[in-house]
Amino acid sequence: MLSRTNGIINYMAERINGPNQTNDSPNYPWGEWSDGSWWSASWGRDFVCSMASFRALVYQTARAQGGRAQTKLIKDKRVVQFRIERPQETTDHKEVTA
Repeated sequence: MLSRTNGIINYMAERINGPNQTNDSPNYPWGEWSDGSWWSASWGRDFVCSMASFRALVYQTARAQGGRAQTKLIKDKRVVQFRIERPQETTDHKEVTA
């Protein structure tokens, strides 16, 4: 955090609980957003990074979940539409014969 008093810049660090923790990182509801539905995220309301960064985060999240993503940028409205599909649960169906 940076503040100015009478033209003097004051640097003010923030206390955190441990390394790699930031207090300003958004907590996106990826569990809900990874349900296979199409979602529309607006800059300033749903994310504050660049549209390209948010889009990359969608793809990164999908890969981390073992799934895949589709995205569409609507630049003039600053919207990222996306869908994250997780892999289907696979069950082995063995045929039982009597």
